[in-house]
Amino acid sequence: LGVVSQGLALGVLFLTFTVLTGEGGMLSLAQITLAGLGAFTAAKLATNSGWPVWAALLAGALVCIPIGLIVAALSLRLGGLYLALATIAFSQLVKYLVFARSDFDNFSEGVEIFRPKMFGIDFNDRTNFYVLLAVAFCVIALLVINLRRSTTGLVLTAMRSSEAAAATIGINVVRSKLIVFGLSSFIAGLGGGLYAVSFGRATVNSFDMLVGIVWLAIVV
Repeated sequence: LGVVSQGLALGVLFLTFTVLTGEGGMLSLAQITLAGLGAFTAAKLATNSGWPVWAALLAGALVCIPIGLIVAALSLRLGGLYLALATIAFSQLVKYLVFARSDFDNFSEGVEIFRPKMFGIDFNDRTNFYVLLAVAFCVIALLVINLRRSTTGLVLTAMRSSEAAAATIGINVVRSKLIVFGLSSFIAGLGGGLYAVSFGRATVNSFDMLVGIVWLAIVV
């Protein structure tokens, strides 16, 4: 159950690639870094500030949205390979300026984050935690499916086919890409937090950029 629960947490994380690369047609290698930012934010709020774990997880996911939008705004117009390179640069910047801090790295031990207690249910029980992650995965997966079938999904399909043609019929390409980047950043932050909870701590090595490339390859 412990291993499968970690797999479900990874499944939530992998949906960020489904949204950004599968639906949006954009190649970002910063998603694992956003997941790490969400995980460390949740761990800090829950462990050091006494927040309820569920609130800390949600806050960590929300923090990733403006960060993801800033990265997107600075690099979206590059497109293609240059977008991937720009997001690698962002990942390395965060790795050496943020994750390398002693209060995050903590001699490679990271920051503890305990499993939540909600509605009178103790999720320290492996079966309860497994069910929680299964529900979380299903909810995010349904959100992705609804995105694909929505007007925004049709816009993204048109953009993947031809951005120039989409722009000529009045589609705001940049705005649509920012929406997708924001949603994928939220999913990355939430997935990163759940992944950290499944291990009991957020560690720098879990969110290394090279690991993110492997994750992307697995999803593809």
